[in-house]
Amino acid sequence: MKNITVILLFILIGWTSHAVAQATFPTENANWCYYSFDDKGQSYGIGCISPMGSEVVGGLTYSKIVYSQHPYYNSEEALYREQNGRFYVIPQDSINEILVYDFNLQVGDLFQTDWGWGITDSIDLIVQSVDTITTLDGVSRKKIELVGGVGGQYNGRWLEGIGFMDWVFIYPAYVGSLGGGYIFICHARTDTIVYPAWADSSDCGLLSSVDGVFKEERNVKLYPNPANKHLQIDLQNMQAKKLEIIDVRGRIILEQKINNQYTIIQLPNDLFGGLYLVKFTKKDDSFFVKKFIKE
Repeated sequence: MKNITVILLFILIGWTSHAVAQATFPTENANWCYYSFDDKGQSYGIGCISPMGSEVVGGLTYSKIVYSQHPYYNSEEALYREQNGRFYVIPQDSINEILVYDFNLQVGDLFQTDWGWGITDSIDLIVQSVDTITTLDGVSRKKIELVGGVGGQYNGRWLEGIGFMDWVFIYPAYVGSLGGGYIFICHARTDTIVYPAWADSSDCGLLSSVDGVFKEERNVKLYPNPANKHLQIDLQNMQAKKLEIIDVRGRIILEQKINNQYTIIQLPNDLFGGLYLVKFTKKDDSFFVKKFIKE
């Protein structure tokens, strides 16, 4: 009986240790890379956000990030820290920290944040699902999906130790009705990709312009733009074997082969208004993109 008790105790200790293990946010040697654009589809290129040292506020140590490449940013600097699975941010010109993520949440829990990337004063989200995925570094991470607001216009997909999967990592939620924003390309640590949100991202540490993973071919024509029911494509003698229409969350909305220089695409009836990318894959498997706006 004593042996059984000892075995059960070890099992309980092991399970508890596993349960409290957390994939933490990096404080140095990391990149979050994004493709950014305004609400009219104008490209702001590809930029990467990285930790830049630390600061002590109120006896607590925070990592610092600087971000200023996009007009939707409300500030240029933020401080962040993590404690017991909770991620906090101090915006620029503030001394008060805001809870941005809580990876202790379970299905059905309510999460409230006071920072919804500047669009609203607060956001209430309900946890819809809690799953686990393994990233390229072999780490198991919680993936939490949330939804809230009238009609569910606010949503969030969080990845433990990485952050928001559909927007800048220090913001917890996204308002899908807006056209401008970001496409999260990849997260890397010490120049090694941990999570390639965009499947074709090659080197997360070296992305600096549209000439990187998002090479835009300016000669190819898309019209009308904005488009409603149809999108006409003139490849202008460029060679491509297939195209994919991709939304700002990196999801493939439509995929089809290309046989001609001139193609007409029937857009899905339930396609929401906003900005989309058309990714063209060439015969040598390289690719380029074009943008269009759905009315």
